[in-house]
Amino acid sequence: MIISLLGKLPSITSKERMTPMRKSKLMLILALTAFISIVPSLSLAAQADATSTPTPTAIEMEMQRLHDTWQNLPKRQKDQLYKAREAVDKADCNFIDKAVDCGLLDKQIGERMKEHIKARTARIKEDGDIPMFRRGVKSKQQ
Repeated sequence: MIISLLGKLPSITSKERMTPMRKSKLMLILALTAFISIVPSLSLAAQADATSTPTPTAIEMEMQRLHDTWQNLPKRQKDQLYKAREAVDKADCNFIDKAVDCGLLDKQIGERMKEHIKARTARIKEDGDIPMFRRGVKSKQQ
């Protein structure tokens, strides 16, 4: 059907000059052939994904363990971890101050960075998130 729509195709062994019209017909046939060969494999992959149940990865399982452990920690230990996070943030702010003193950072940019660090730490503590990995890990996993 496709060939009847496109008309006579040029012979590959033909010594005639390949005209732009013939090139476009050939490219269209190649593109359609490639598309037709890819589409069935994509639809089969989608069906396989839809029917299989996702299994948690090692990272997801470790994150779940982390969340469960955090939920079971007493308030005293959580406060200790928040205090350690604040110490790291204070060291970061001191580093930013030194970078401003050396001329590595502009004073306004340094102040904005320190404000961001303080706001992030306050948000982590307010939300009850785990103070790890330079940002808070959400402790409320649903």
